[in-house]
This record gives sequence, structure tokens and C-alpha cells, in this order.
Amino acid sequence: MTLWDRILRRRERMMDVLDQDIRDYIEQEKRDNIERGMPPEEARYAALRKFGNVTRIKEETREVWSFAWLEQLWQDIRYGLRMLWKNPGFTAVVVLTLALGIGANTVAFSAYKAFFDSALDARDPGRMVNLAMILQSGATDPYFSYPDYEAYRDRLHSFSGLIAESESKLLALSDAGGSVNPRDSADESLAGRLGLLPFSASKKEFVTTMIVSKNYFSVLAVPPLRGRTFGEVRDLAVSPTVHISENYWQQRFAGDPALLGKTVALY
Repeated sequence: MTLWDRILRRRERMMDVLDQDIRDYIEQEKRDNIERGMPPEEARYAALRKFGNVTRIKEETREVWSFAWLEQLWQDIRYGLRMLWKNPGFTAVVVLTLALGIGANTVAFSAYKAFFDSALDARDPGRMVNLAMILQSGATDPYFSYPDYEAYRDRLHSFSGLIAESESKLLALSDAGGSVNPRDSADESLAGRLGLLPFSASKKEFVTTMIVSKNYFSVLAVPPLRGRTFGEVRDLAVSPTVHISENYWQQRFAGDPALLGKTVALY
């Protein structure tokens, strides 16, 4: 038996295992649905709907496990190497671009990993969960409207509390006083260093912000080092309030306690 024959047989065995796993999953889901009170036919339909298109998943898996892509990849590599060899100047630009791109992605991934691998500052982070909607297609959607959040917050009783937060957004900061960290200034960005920003924009300071629900800190059981939380403000619409992290307070304002009650502009 040739190596190629052994590879094909191994692939067929893997497909057999996949078929069996799919059948087992659907059967187990059907049994669970029956235990929840569904009729057998409805229970099987619900299990299939939750799993998704079985045929499409099998076809996508076969494509991933096939080896046609390997031959195409090898042909593309040979063609690309010939083109790079014929154009040394272009090759140098490509190599430099790749080096910059890989370096930038490495830095971004390192920052992302450092942020998300750090322990959450909460009373019991091990019991925290994220909520998401499961669409009919089987995909998940973690985005909710604020009225939806309020409805879940007021009606869900399986959790001790429910908070909401928006995606982080970069905003310009002004009238904050203190000493601007150079890395937060637009002057230090690549566009600023190249002189591509107008004067008004290059003098702005930018901060990463996020909108959170009023009960954010009370549910997380995180007290403020100074001042009060959103929940202690009677009317946020009348008195919009901003919280800053301890790191930003120390680095940007040198831990100045006089910062409490100061008015800043975010836009």
C-alpha cells in the first residue's frame, strides 16, 4: 500500500468518525429535548435546527480534509517565488511590508493577550458569564439594544445582576488639565509625525472610552478609590459622570485627588 493510499484510508476513517459524532450529537440533543417535554418528531427537528445544515458541514469538512488545496498552494508558492526572483526591488518592498505587518500584529496580539488574560477586577470573576443570542442560522450575536438589556435585567432571576457595556471607542479629551502622556497625543501618531494632521487635530489628546450601565460597578462589587459610582448619581442625564481607571489617574494626573468634580469634554 502506498503512502497516498494510507492517507486516503485515514481520511475515510476520519469522515466515518465525523458521521458518527454528528449522529450521536443529534441523538443526544433529541433525547434532551424529549426530556424537556417535546414530542419525538419536534425534538428531532429542534436538534437538527440547533446543529445546522448537516450536509453543508460535512462538505466543508471534506474540503478542509482534502489535499487538493495542498497542490494548489504549492503551485502558488512556486509562481510567487519566480515573480519575486525576477523583481528584486519589488521583493524588497514586499519583505519590508511583511516585516512591518508581522511586527504590528505581534504587538497588537501581545496587548490583547495581556488585557484579556489578566484577572477581572470583580467580586467573583469565576461566576461571570457573557450573554449572546443564538440566531436561527446557528450563529451567535452578542449585541443587544438597551431596551432589550433593560428587559432582561428586570426579568432574569437566575443571575445576581446583569450589566451592559458598549464597545470601546476612541474619543478626544479636552479641558482635563494635568500632564498629557505623549503616547496619548495625536502628535505622536504616525500621521502626526508625518505632518498629515491639521494643527487642531494634532493637538488633541485621545482616550479609550466605553459606555456602561448604571449598575456596572455595584454588580461587579468594585468600589471607587475616590468619589462615587454611577449608581450613587441621582440623574445621570442631568449630571453626566465619567470614571477613569486607577492607571490612567496615576499616569495622566499623578494621582491628584483634586480631579474629583472636574469638568472634562469628550467628543
